[in-house]
Amino acid sequence: MITPKFTVEQTDEHVIVEIDVPSARLEDADVEFSENLFIFSCKPYYLRLHFTNAIRSIDQEKDISKVISFDLEKSLIKIQMTKNVFGEEFGNFNDLKKLLNPSTITDVTELGGGLFNADGEAVEEFLKQELPTDDEKACESNEVIKKYGYGFAFKKHGELGTFKDELNDLFDIAKFIENFEIDKRSEFAHDLDLGKFDPQYFL
Repeated sequence: MITPKFTVEQTDEHVIVEIDVPSARLEDADVEFSENLFIFSCKPYYLRLHFTNAIRSIDQEKDISKVISFDLEKSLIKIQMTKNVFGEEFGNFNDLKKLLNPSTITDVTELGGGLFNADGEAVEEFLKQELPTDDEKACESNEVIKKYGYGFAFKKHGELGTFKDELNDLFDIAKFIENFEIDKRSEFAHDLDLGKFDPQYFL
């Protein structure tokens, strides 16, 4: 999974996270937050943030449309969370690595992608993540193209995602194209053809 580019800011009442997820299907995004923890996942991206102060649970929000908003053209998702205590100043917003690092949690250590307490018992399974550098972001972009690319020599990615709703009327794989692995497409197309083949059509 890829740690996406993101920004985080706060007001007296809210914590706002904006995530850049190029080529992802934002309608498949999963967002969870409660107390000090925020988790976002949308293949191939994953983001987990550990706040110094508590936020209201997503289940406590009455109008999700005011909490989560999308900019499909820019591949951005914005999440506005409510602070448990208005006016509290959350820390580490100027050091994103500390927001990613769960070591601030008392008596918990991250090891091999999981969280464990002092007795070695699993607290909760989390994916390991690191804040990418600019070079790593470029490498990740290349990795995405290598795995999900299309077009001439499979060097394109992201262009069709903008028009997936229109293209879905033309071919069935359109809604999957941005996140469908290259080496699985032939088998999928074969199964799709078999499923739609009607021998009565040729009689």
